[in-house]
Amino acid sequence: MAGERTTRRGGIADRKYVRPTDGKPRAASSRASLTPMIDVTFLLLLFFLLTFTFRRAEGGLPGSLPQLGQGPPPPELTTTVVISSAGPDRAEAVFEIDGDLTPLTSGEQLYSALVRRRSLLGGAAEKAVIKPSGDVRWQHVVEAHNQLLRAKFPAIGFAQSR
Repeated sequence: MAGERTTRRGGIADRKYVRPTDGKPRAASSRASLTPMIDVTFLLLLFFLLTFTFRRAEGGLPGSLPQLGQGPPPPELTTTVVISSAGPDRAEAVFEIDGDLTPLTSGEQLYSALVRRRSLLGGAAEKAVIKPSGDVRWQHVVEAHNQLLRAKFPAIGFAQSR
């Protein structure tokens, strides 16, 4: 055969492959080709990128509110922030402060109303209670809590809605 030379050593045929152009023996390559592995890696990456679905924020962090009748009675100077859900998929919230019939739809509006209420009371120490309805997302409760902290309410509590 062209390009093949056979030698005998101890009765065993040993074949060496030579290049037809230079006639020197060619060493067998022990390196594997990485191309198929890279192809499979990119196919897997593409598969996972195309099949991955993003979930909407569920808005439900586990938490427990105190049962009715537990704890001390609320003091006289208590501001109650009632939160109810609004919009499609309960994505928005409406905040109401007791004594104020104007519904507030953002954290900035809530903050302004809380500062106005504190200035009317002369900055007296006042406690606040957050009262969310049952279908309000947790992020809106946290927003109300953050605005109460920003308005410098000294004590903030939570209550169940009826």
